[in-house]
Amino acid sequence: MEESKFSEEVIEQIKDIIPWGLSDENNLLIDKLILNDNLKTRYKTYGLCRECYQPNTSCDTSDFGYVYWCQSCNATRFEQDFKNWTSGDHHVDELVQKSQLKAKNYKEVIEWYNYQFEDVKTLIKDKSGITYTASWYGDLCMLEWDYVRNSWKRYNPGRVILRYLHDEPDNPVEFLKKVESRIAMNDIIQRCWDADPSNRPNANELYSLLYKFGFDAFFVQSSLAYRQVLEAYKINSSSFTGIKDIKLHPQAVYTSKLLTFKDLPNPQNADVDQI
Repeated sequence: MEESKFSEEVIEQIKDIIPWGLSDENNLLIDKLILNDNLKTRYKTYGLCRECYQPNTSCDTSDFGYVYWCQSCNATRFEQDFKNWTSGDHHVDELVQKSQLKAKNYKEVIEWYNYQFEDVKTLIKDKSGITYTASWYGDLCMLEWDYVRNSWKRYNPGRVILRYLHDEPDNPVEFLKKVESRIAMNDIIQRCWDADPSNRPNANELYSLLYKFGFDAFFVQSSLAYRQVLEAYKINSSSFTGIKDIKLHPQAVYTSKLLTFKDLPNPQNADVDQI
């Protein structure tokens, strides 16, 4: 279902209003004009996109100040640029493009670069492959769209974690599936943690989202998920002591009760960088 958007009439009345620290008069106006709770929350939390005047999908704090992101406008920019680059591998291109179209903030974006690393050092070597650290030279990681310079604002992340596809015990396609699964699971977790219960997925939606992961894990023996579950099962089976070995303190009292809290502030999502 297509997401609701502000009408041109609503945009015309609110585009010059700063959504933070609203006056009582503006608060009443916003409540009257914006009936969709999700749009209203996004507007008050992230502000309006300077290009389409729809609510941004994120507003993160960084060392460079506030970073705003409009999924719709940035997805259009990414899509228009698809023809200008390729990794040379269809599967890699597909993963990168999918992440760019779905990204709701700059942290969810995957980009393709030519090799620009130096001072590469081995960090750890285990069954999952070899992990390296490296220095990434140049201001490469994107933050947000710069409307003055008409280009991406970027920064240098410094030291980064590096993996080589040819080092992976699984073939590159399986490795990319693992990366894609982690991105998908991270999105599900963030939605489940949303401070507003109405924004969290319901049981039916969660079942649909997680079914594919469960199917691969238990029925597709060639999948990476299946092998990981099998290995975890073997480890758990050899280390589990059993409930009968758990001892309770003879003087312990175990109880539970329903707690009520009054006058609590409205729930608000935390910034991951501040946790």
